[in-house]
This record gives sequence, structure tokens and C-alpha cells, in this order.
Amino acid sequence: MGNPQAYNNGTVSNQKFFRQHNAYWIEAGFPYANQIMVFNNGNGRTGGNYSTVEIIDPPVSGYTYSATLPYLPTSNSWIYNAGNPNSFYAQNISGAQQLSNGNVIIANGPAGIFTEVDATGIQVWKYVNPVSGTGIIAQNATPTQNLAFRCSSFYPSNYSGFVTHLLTSGSIIENTNTVSATCSLTLGINDNFIDNQVVLFPNPANTTINVDCNKGYQIFSITGTLIKQGSQNTQIIDTSELPKGIYILKSENKVARFIKAE
Repeated sequence: MGNPQAYNNGTVSNQKFFRQHNAYWIEAGFPYANQIMVFNNGNGRTGGNYSTVEIIDPPVSGYTYSATLPYLPTSNSWIYNAGNPNSFYAQNISGAQQLSNGNVIIANGPAGIFTEVDATGIQVWKYVNPVSGTGIIAQNATPTQNLAFRCSSFYPSNYSGFVTHLLTSGSIIENTNTVSATCSLTLGINDNFIDNQVVLFPNPANTTINVDCNKGYQIFSITGTLIKQGSQNTQIIDTSELPKGIYILKSENKVARFIKAE
């Protein structure tokens, strides 16, 4: 696998990787855990330049390499853009990251384009880096010099590093136009509660939170989905069944964010 010519065991026809970047072990708990994801730039690829994202599963124990066989594996476990149906090519830098839901985030570094694809290679979303070396690129302008080394470290809302930090939406990066000016960055519930919060503790919470809810309560996910509610006067709310993450508690006209830590 890779380039057997590097250890005098093969020819150019055996080469699989071409100036690749961002090879890393996929973490435990993710699809293809303990395998290696590689952004294969494809610069100098036999048959023409195009890029792929590949996962390989090399043996790590119980295998003896010989001087007559290329290093295993002989094929990949997963590949995006095999044969180049997406006309995808990033000649340098770039990277990819496996997500827990089976999707993959891909960064075309030279073009400054970030894409998420599902396990079958279907595009979920695409984002073009709107910042160049000279500043923010105007809306609808053709982006130039907006390269990005990599798009990685995609953290979910329950990432431990966010504990005790309040995550709020900021303004858009791009210059405003008639479309972005009408975009709403609010959740499905009112977001004007900074000066009118419910007092609750502990925060972060584990199995329960203490709160004074005289007329009941509602708990929403960070995306605005109703998760739990109660109609009676409540001082202690059981949070033991909530997954780790950030939640919003609403009681009458008061709202507070809290974190479920364990």
C-alpha cells in the first residue's frame, strides 16, 4: 500500500498514494475506528491528477512483513471519489476527518472549500472560505487566495472543552447582502433572555438540577427541540437520562442554559 517503490518492492503501477496529507488514526467509537484516514492529493497519480479520501486498515500485530511482498493492506476500506466522478483535485495541503455519524468532512485546501459527505459520498453541505490574505471577500465575488490548510477538529456541542463556556451565535463572516441580511441565527425559542434567567444549580449538572419553577418548565436541546417538560411546581429536575450536551431550560418568561456533563 502507499508506494512500495519507497522500499524497493514494486513499480509505479503499484503506487496508491500521491503526495498525501493528514494521515491519522481514527479514534475509538467512530466508524472505522483504529484505521487510518488519508487525504490522497493525487498529484502525479497514474492516469491523471485527482484527489481521493481513503481509509486503510494496516495490520498492527501478528503479521510478519517479508522482503518480497508490499506492506498490507492491498486495498482500502473506504474511498471517496474513486475514479474522479466529482472532478475533485487539491494538489497540496488539504485533509479529511471521520465524524461519529459516519459522514466525513473534507477540506480542499487550495480552493478553500469545506464539504461534508455521507458514507456513500453524497454531499451534505459545502462551505467556501470567505477570507483571503487581504481580508473578507465580498458576497457573490469569485473567491481567490482563500486557501485553508485544513478543516478538522470538528467538535460536537457536548465536547468537554466547551463545559462552563456559553456558546452564542455571532454575526456572519461575509459582507452583508440581501440574502444574508434576512438570515435568522436564533433558535426555535426566544433568545432574548440574558437579563432574565432562571437560577439553577449545579451547572454543569449530572443527575439532577435544583431550580425554582413555580409554573412548570420545558427543557430544549441546543437546536430548539423539546426534550422534557413538567407542569407542577418543581425544585429538583431529574437530568440523569439526558445525554451529555448543552440544554436550555424555560420557565414562564425566564430561560437558562445548562450543561449535562455525565
